[in-house]
Amino acid sequence: MLNSIFNRNSLYVFLFLLCFCLGSALYGQTRIEGMVRDSLSQALGSASVMLLQVEDSVMEAFALSRPDGTFQFSRIKAGKYLVQVSYLGYAPSFTPVKVTAGSSVQEIAPIELVALTTSLEKITITGDRTPIRIRRDTIEYNADAFNTQPNDVVEDLLKKLPGVEVNRDGSIKAQGENVQKVLVEGKEFFGDDPRIATKNLPADAIDKVQVFDKQSDMAEFTGIEDGQDAKTINLALKEGKKVGVFGKLGAAYGTDERYRLRGNLNKFDKKLQLSFIGNANNINQQGFSFEDYVGFMGGLGSGMSFSPGNGEGGLLNSGRSDGFLRTSTAGVNFNYELGPKTEFRSSYFFNQLDQDRLRTSQRENLLTDNPFTTIDNSDLDSKNLNHRINFFLKHKLDSTQQLIYRGNATFNHTNILSESSTLVRNPEGGRENSNDRTNASNGDRIRLNNRLTYRKRFEKKGRTTALSLELNTSDNRSDLDLSAVNIFFPDRTRAFMGDSVFQTQVQREDQLNFGINWNYTEPIGKGWIGGLTYSFRNYSNDVVKDFFDLDRRFRNRRLLNTELSNAFNQEYLYHRPGVSLQRKRNKWFLQAKLEYQSSRLQGNSRRILGSVDRTFNNLLPSFSGSYEFSTSRNLEVKYSTQIREPSVAQLQPIVDNSNPLFIYRGNPNLRPSYIHIVSINYFSFIQYSQTNLFARLMGTYTQDQIVQAIEIDSLFRQNIRPINVSNDYLVLGYISFGTPIKPLGIRMGVDLNYTYNRGFAFINSVQDRNTRHNRGIRLKLENRKKEIIDIVAGGRFSESRTSYVQSSAFSQRFFTQQYFLEIDWNITPTTRLGSTLDYDIYSGESFGARQTLAIWQVECSQYILENQRGEISLQVFDLLNQNQGINRSTQLTFVEEERIVSLGRYLLLGFTYSLSKFGLKHKSGAFKFETNR
Repeated sequence: MLNSIFNRNSLYVFLFLLCFCLGSALYGQTRIEGMVRDSLSQALGSASVMLLQVEDSVMEAFALSRPDGTFQFSRIKAGKYLVQVSYLGYAPSFTPVKVTAGSSVQEIAPIELVALTTSLEKITITGDRTPIRIRRDTIEYNADAFNTQPNDVVEDLLKKLPGVEVNRDGSIKAQGENVQKVLVEGKEFFGDDPRIATKNLPADAIDKVQVFDKQSDMAEFTGIEDGQDAKTINLALKEGKKVGVFGKLGAAYGTDERYRLRGNLNKFDKKLQLSFIGNANNINQQGFSFEDYVGFMGGLGSGMSFSPGNGEGGLLNSGRSDGFLRTSTAGVNFNYELGPKTEFRSSYFFNQLDQDRLRTSQRENLLTDNPFTTIDNSDLDSKNLNHRINFFLKHKLDSTQQLIYRGNATFNHTNILSESSTLVRNPEGGRENSNDRTNASNGDRIRLNNRLTYRKRFEKKGRTTALSLELNTSDNRSDLDLSAVNIFFPDRTRAFMGDSVFQTQVQREDQLNFGINWNYTEPIGKGWIGGLTYSFRNYSNDVVKDFFDLDRRFRNRRLLNTELSNAFNQEYLYHRPGVSLQRKRNKWFLQAKLEYQSSRLQGNSRRILGSVDRTFNNLLPSFSGSYEFSTSRNLEVKYSTQIREPSVAQLQPIVDNSNPLFIYRGNPNLRPSYIHIVSINYFSFIQYSQTNLFARLMGTYTQDQIVQAIEIDSLFRQNIRPINVSNDYLVLGYISFGTPIKPLGIRMGVDLNYTYNRGFAFINSVQDRNTRHNRGIRLKLENRKKEIIDIVAGGRFSESRTSYVQSSAFSQRFFTQQYFLEIDWNITPTTRLGSTLDYDIYSGESFGARQTLAIWQVECSQYILENQRGEISLQVFDLLNQNQGINRSTQLTFVEEERIVSLGRYLLLGFTYSLSKFGLKHKSGAFKFETNR
C-alpha cells in the first residue's frame, strides 16, 4: 500500500509543483531593460541591480550588469517597483518603475551612480540589502538580507541561505557538496571542525557568508591550481565586531532537572582573534563533531567490542535520539599576528560526554539455508573525555620563502559499562541460542601530529618548490572485562547445553607514521606548467593483546590464555613519484597527473609461523578539468585513482570475542584496494530569476574490495573475517533545484539523490552478488515575505532496496517518509513564537509493522533591555512525548531495525544576555546609508 502511495502520490505532487513552477515562469512576459553608468557616462559592469516591490521592499528579481553596463529583468508582472543599484565606491541609486499589463519590453532611462567622496553632502538612502553577490568562484550572501532572531547562532543563519543545507547532526552542504572548513575572517576557528563555529558564534555578528572552493596551501602560495580544493565557508564579521568585544551568555532550567548553560566571549582586533566558548547541558545537545566521538571510542582499541549492532560503544546519530546525554564543552581560540612576517594560531578544546542508552535491535539475517532472526538488547553507560590542542605558525623568511608548522595533540579517556542479551530464533520462532554478557572497558589514547613545510617561489613565474615533513604518533591502552553466559538449543528433544566466558582482555597498540612530500613546478612553453612530485610514507603498528581467563574458584585469579593471546606488528610503506601537466585560461583549467606507487606490506605474529611480506606496484593516473561558462555557471570533471590499505584491525590475526556469538578475527593476507573515482559537477545560479541548479554525479569502481565473510556454525555462532573480492561498483547522483514561485509569494526547493551499489556477500563460503538502491526526494517550500512570519514546510521521501542474484527470495525493500514544518512568528517587535514539527513514517515492509514518530517543539521568546540585549524564553521539547530513536538499515547480508529509548518531553525556562550592543533590526533587512556632500 505504502509502496503505491510513494510511487504515485509523491510523484503526482512533484509533477504538479514542477508544472506549476514552469507555468509561473511564463506568467507575465514583460521584460525590463536598463543601463548603469557613472557621471562621465562610462558603463559600470558587475553592478548589483535589484527589483524591489514598493509595498514591502521584498526583492522581486536580481541581476548583475553586463560589461557594457546593461541589465534586464525577465517575466515581470504588472505593478509598481523600485530599481536599486549598488556598486563599490558609489552611492546606491533608487529608481521607481511602473510595469503596465500587456507590454513586452519596458526600457528605463540610464541610471547614473554618484561616486563617494569626502566633499559630498549628506545623503540618506533607505532600501533593501543586496542578498547575493557572485564574484568569480565565490557566492557571497549578505547576512542582514536573511531573517534571523537576535540570539540565533550561525547555524540558524546558514539554514536560510539558498543552496546551503544544514542536516540534523549539524553537518553542512553547499551546492551539493559537504563543507569541510568554516573560517572566521579567513582564519581557522578551533581547527578544522566546522560545527564549533556554526554552533557557537552569534548570527548577528556576521556581515557576509562566503562559499567557495578553497585551494590547498600550495596552490594559494604558487597561484597554480592543483585540484585539491575543499568546499569552504568564510564568515566575514561586521565592522563593529572586527574590533572590540562581543559575546553572549545563557542559562535555562526546567522539568526533570533539565538544564542548559552556554556562552561565548570574543575579542577581535586587527592582529588578535581571541574566543572563549562553553556549553553544559543534559538535553542531548553537542557542541562538537562526530570525529570527536570517534576519538572517544578509539581509546578502546581498534577491534574491541564487536557486536551484531552498532557496537557496544554505541553510535551518535542526530543527538535527540541517542538515549540520554550529558555534555560539557569548553575551549579557547587564539590567533595573533606576531609581526608583519609571522602569524600564529592556536586552540584548545575540551569536551566530556556521558551517555545512558537502552537499545533494542532486531536483525533478519539472510542468504543462508536457514535464515534466522537475532534480537539484541543492551544497556549502555559510557563516560568519555577528550582534550584537543592545535598549533599553526607561518613565518615569511622573505618575499619568496615561507616556513609553516602545523601540529595537534589529542587525549581521549573512555569508560564503558554495557549489559547485553542476545537471542537467536529460527524461521519457525524456535530458540537456537542465547547470550547474556557484561562488558566493562576503559581506554586511553594519545595522538601527536606534526607537519613542517618549506615553500619557495623563484624569480621565474611558475617555478616553485615545496618540501614537507610529517611525524605522527599514537599510543593506545585499553582493558576489557568480559562476563558471558551462552546457552544453545541444538535439538528440541534434548536439554539445552551451555558454556561461559569470564575474561580480562588487555590491549596495547603503538603507531608511528612519518612521511616526506616534495613538489616542483616549472613553466613549459606558453601557458603550460609541468610538475614533479615525490611522496614517501611509512606506517608502523605494534599490537599486543593478552587474554586472561578468570578462575572464579580462586577469587578470579588470572590465567593467561595462550590460544587467544597474540602480538602483531605491521609495517606499510610506499614510494610514489609522479609527473603532472596543467594549463589554465580565463574560463577553463586542465590538469593531468601520473604517479607510480611501489608499496610493501610486512607483518609478524607470535602465534602464526612465518610472516607476511608482500609488495604491490600500481600506476595512479588522474585528470581534472573545469570550464566556467559565466560567473554563475561552471562545469567540473575529475578522474582519480587511489590505494586504500587495510586497517590494523583488519590485518591483525587477533580474536575479538567480546560477544561470544560474534567472533571477529583479522586477516594478515588482505590486499590493498585499488579505487577508480569519476565525478562530474555542474553549478548554475541565475541572478535574474534567483534560480539555482546544482548537480553532481560520482562513480567508483573498486578492485580487491574488502568485505566481511561470515561462517555460521550449527549452533548459529558467527565467525567473521575480512577478505578481498574481485570488484565493487558505487554510483552517487545528486540534483538540487530552487526557484521562487512569484504568484504565490513562496520559494521552492527540490533535492533528488540516488545511490547504486553492487558488491558481493559471503556466507558459509558461498558467494552471492548483491545490489542496493537508495533513492530519495526532498521538497521544501517557504514564504518570501519574512518580516512578520517565516514558514518553511516540506518532506523527504526515500526508498531502500536490496536484491540478490542467487537468493532472490531474500530481497528486501522499505520506505521512509519525513515531513517537517517550521514557523517563526514575530508577534510584536519584542515577542516571538516559534514552532517546529517533524513527522516520520517508517513503512512495514521487511520489518513487520508500520511506525510513526512525531516530534513537536514550541518556543516563546520575549526580548527585553535596550536593543533587545536580553531574551527570556520558554521552550517545550517533544510536546507529544513520542521521541525515540528508530534506525532502519540494509546491508549485504541483513536488514535491521534499531530502537533507542531517548529523551522525551521537557520544559525549559531560560535567559540569554548579549554582552555587547548589537545593531537595531530593520524590517526586511532595510538599512540607512549616509554620507556627506
